[in-house]
Amino acid sequence: MESKSSSLPTFIVIGAMKSGTSSLHNYLSMHPEIGMSLKKELDFFKSKIFISNGLDWYKNQFSDQYPFRGESSPNYTKYHDDSGIAERMHKTLPNIKLIYLVRNPLERIVSHYVHNYSNGGESRALHEVIENKVNNKYLETGLYMFQLKQFLKYYERDQILLIKSDDLKTKRAQTLSDIFLFLGARPDYHDIRFEDVFHKSINKTRQRSFVRDLKKIPYLLRIISKITPQKIFQRFTKKQVETPVLSPHEKESLIKYYEDDINELEHFTKWDLSDWRNPLLPLPEQLSNRSCRFARI
Repeated sequence: MESKSSSLPTFIVIGAMKSGTSSLHNYLSMHPEIGMSLKKELDFFKSKIFISNGLDWYKNQFSDQYPFRGESSPNYTKYHDDSGIAERMHKTLPNIKLIYLVRNPLERIVSHYVHNYSNGGESRALHEVIENKVNNKYLETGLYMFQLKQFLKYYERDQILLIKSDDLKTKRAQTLSDIFLFLGARPDYHDIRFEDVFHKSINKTRQRSFVRDLKKIPYLLRIISKITPQKIFQRFTKKQVETPVLSPHEKESLIKYYEDDINELEHFTKWDLSDWRNPLLPLPEQLSNRSCRFARI
């Protein structure tokens, strides 16, 4: 275990949620010059944690044995949930470097939805979730330039590195080298574990509704789990969640919603994001041939 000390991070992975931050956090921790917080999502600059935990708690999440120290909290790029994150961060860490992973916003919505649905935080079908586009947390999280502008009010452009999650998947060695160089670490470092992928949003399961009732009876579920073989217990308590598929109409509607933000991001980064605007392209997350309108479990 890393020895703790009163050190602050030199960089933060600020998001976006469901864009590969778990994998990146792990890859960064493998570099001998980089120390990542043991807990991935510290969320320190969210108002409640910032006030309740204090700066000493935050400093103790990092080790000064590493010249480059970081954490990864995708909730930092949810301006719609907490509007003061960038300001609080800059007051505490004005010279920090920021990494922002972005992903096809339609693909990100599907993954975000599967994540929440699997955890029991969402009970609606996907088409219900995206139907109302006003003050919609699923959609607003994917407005990358809108989210980034909150940080650009306080940080210089050269303090921020934007990365496409697809590049982290398909051009991992070069992408990690670029990130290491941006941070100041040795850019040619390679680890065989860079081939691994962490926290993939597939093969998700959701707890069956009756399990929540069983939890109300003290120790009953624990007793059942101890006397039941694990595979049978998992089948008894959880149900497989399939990745839903957006219809062409839904894709077109969402692309229209994101159009201005994508255009602005494209201009800002000089990337070609034409594939994000094409409703005919299948999303990589759409592994099922069924048009899944999740039945309530």
